[in-house]
Amino acid sequence: MKIKSILAIAAMFSTGALLAYTNDLVGEYCGEIKAQRGPFNANPELCFRVHKEGDNYKVEIMRDLWRRCKNYASFNTKEQDGEIIIQNCRLSYLLGPQVTLNGKITKDKVEGTYYFKQNENGVEKEYTFPFEVKRIERQSPTLNMKAPKGATVLFNGSNFSEWKACNNKPIAWKLDKKEKSMMGARDANNQSSDIETKRKFKNCRLHMEFMIPDQSEREIAPGRGNSGLFLGRFEVQIIDSFGLDGKWDECGSLYRFFPPQINACLPPERWQTYDVIFYGAKEKNGRLERYPRITVYHNGIRIHNDIEIWEGTEYFSRDKDLKNLREQPVPIKLQWHGDPVKFRNIWVEEIKDEDVAIIPEIITKKNFRE
Repeated sequence: MKIKSILAIAAMFSTGALLAYTNDLVGEYCGEIKAQRGPFNANPELCFRVHKEGDNYKVEIMRDLWRRCKNYASFNTKEQDGEIIIQNCRLSYLLGPQVTLNGKITKDKVEGTYYFKQNENGVEKEYTFPFEVKRIERQSPTLNMKAPKGATVLFNGSNFSEWKACNNKPIAWKLDKKEKSMMGARDANNQSSDIETKRKFKNCRLHMEFMIPDQSEREIAPGRGNSGLFLGRFEVQIIDSFGLDGKWDECGSLYRFFPPQINACLPPERWQTYDVIFYGAKEKNGRLERYPRITVYHNGIRIHNDIEIWEGTEYFSRDKDLKNLREQPVPIKLQWHGDPVKFRNIWVEEIKDEDVAIIPEIITKKNFRE
């Protein structure tokens, strides 16, 4: 059979009532500056990203959140009475000379004024315009997606019946039946381990949801909210990478093998999704004919498109050789890395080698500016 579209594209952003999170200022703010003069006349988009680094907030100002463009400016600061103050923030030369922002960031918007000088017929003139951009709340269009007919539900919040601990002991993870989630944790002997499925899969389509904890009291390095999704020995990294560059060891990466095309990571304490299409290794006449292939959608955004994995994703370089790789089904594993990462709504659908999985793109100007 051919696999038809697996995502019903829904509204991805909302500027309505905000949910209560530990750090209400952490998030994304997007909009347009309405001005008939100056640097924002032709390109009015303006975005702010705020994340926490230890005791400080880091503010990045840019034209676009998604295309890895150079920042107009960035600075570290502290909260003042529930707000972040923007004071005489000089923007990049990319906007022209002497463009300066003043204003404040609150939990639902960024507002203020921007000042610039402009040469008009040999006369330098000064202008000040107000601006306001709203906070956006991204939500994955596949959040709470139900398992299709014929799929195997690996976790629905009621028990661990489809899982086993990788250390051959009872599963130490915590089960929250009310939230329908599970979370990595230690047992009474202060021990825990990764967990993996009792069943194994060769070619599959997988849906899972995860939540990274707010560990903003810690520095980003070496990592916050660290875990991982494994298909056999191949890992899709899970870690708090909100506001980072999206490198080869950050969230959504094929760990230390390939970086995500886009850093689609949400701030901590939001439910996020991975939708994965995995084709295992294939042999012919006893010889490896094809390496595994993987497509990954993070929060509905395609971050890997049919990538051939010709190298192991383990931490150490000595483990990356795939010369002993064989065509065989593999378990799905969730990593215990010491952090309380939550998981829920996990299901898998076996697919045939000739199946084609199509997930519509949502990277459109309309979706990213709503």
